[in-house]
Amino acid sequence: QKVAVVAHDWGAIIAWPFAARFAGDLDKLMAISVAHPAAMSQFLASTDPAVRTAQLAQAQALGYISELVMNDSPRTFSKDNYKKIFDSLDQKHLQDPSTFPEEERAAYRRMWDADDQASFKSQIKYYRANFGGRNVPAQTGDLTTPVSTTFIAPIHDGALLYPHSMDYIRDHVAASRPLVLRPIDSGHFPQREKPVETARMIEQFVEARWD
Repeated sequence: QKVAVVAHDWGAIIAWPFAARFAGDLDKLMAISVAHPAAMSQFLASTDPAVRTAQLAQAQALGYISELVMNDSPRTFSKDNYKKIFDSLDQKHLQDPSTFPEEERAAYRRMWDADDQASFKSQIKYYRANFGGRNVPAQTGDLTTPVSTTFIAPIHDGALLYPHSMDYIRDHVAASRPLVLRPIDSGHFPQREKPVETARMIEQFVEARWD
């Protein structure tokens, strides 16, 4: 039985190539907040002067990735109770920082600190393996998405730079398959900042029949 996949952030980074390589197992794909990695690369590599300001803003918003893959990143990012991470979230990725309350942040700090930062170091290793110093994951082979696709695009996400990067997603979804782009008035975490609207979009996606 084919499944509908809904994925956000790192889940979306994984889901895009998964859909390309295992299309036989998928009915459709919904990616939230993270565009197709090849579309992100295409946008950052564009020489169009009209998008230069947006490129610089996106590169700045994603700059933490380059820092994460450095050898001393566990120490750098854990300094002052992981202030660097939460400052990046508040300034570049959350439209409303109050939707990520202190008790949840404290839970993340406890998890990251446990067992000599074992989980935090594992996250960093994952970034190193996938990015290797780049701001988008390395990709190999044809990763055109051959299934019906919906993309939820948070218009206040500093890493996404809506609407500029949207122009490139169509290039990486098969022309024969429907592509629905759905902007949402939120930062990087619409399920947190706009839970009702996000849930409604997911419900509509699951119930939709395009074939």
